[in-house]
Amino acid sequence: YYRMGKWDAARECLHESNEYEKSCWNAFHQSIVEVESNSIESAKPLLDTLFVMCEQSSNVHSNGSFCVLLMMIFACRYNLDERWLALAESILSSYLDTIVADIRVERYQRTKLYLGYIRRDVHSAGTAYEYLRNTYIEYTAMPDIGRAAAFAGYTADAMVLYRTSRDKCRTGGYLPTVAWCSYELSKLLAGLNGVKPNAEVVSGLREAFEICTSIGMPTLQQRIEELASELTID
Repeated sequence: YYRMGKWDAARECLHESNEYEKSCWNAFHQSIVEVESNSIESAKPLLDTLFVMCEQSSNVHSNGSFCVLLMMIFACRYNLDERWLALAESILSSYLDTIVADIRVERYQRTKLYLGYIRRDVHSAGTAYEYLRNTYIEYTAMPDIGRAAAFAGYTADAMVLYRTSRDKCRTGGYLPTVAWCSYELSKLLAGLNGVKPNAEVVSGLREAFEICTSIGMPTLQQRIEELASELTID
């Protein structure tokens, strides 16, 4: 439900299972729903819970790698505070001698990519993306990976990721991801074209704005309005 922007239905489902409710996965999805449909400030208690879960599981590598990946997704999208980054770096350093399974290597590289993006470390983000560009990337993860890939200098790859994810998720009805892709692609194209936006920039921002107002995504809507104002788009 949260993939489709059906926030109330998503909240109800997330509270159905007592066992699932205690997991990092549940805490992550609850936080996503609250941030997307309301604000970062209103999600703070949920984010604090997620952080504690990540911290407590950081000594269990199979779980810790997943937790820190969730943390980095949040930090990339919403500029979370320094404690998340410090814990991520601590867990990442402990993986260097312990990663044995490909799925965990992928998590490591994704986290390294996000962390490189946040730390503005082009080399670290670039080496991580070089690994990831040859792996399967699920459509809903493409906006976050595309953002970091563009920072690392893979602009053409980022545009492909945004457009592919937008088109596939539009077909599947995953409106929040469509909105993020349209916004990120418009922002990237606007940066390449200078202050004069082209038709794709304008149409992308309008689509993202319409989705945000129709399903309720005020956090992203604010960013869209700020970019549109900067580009003088009505």
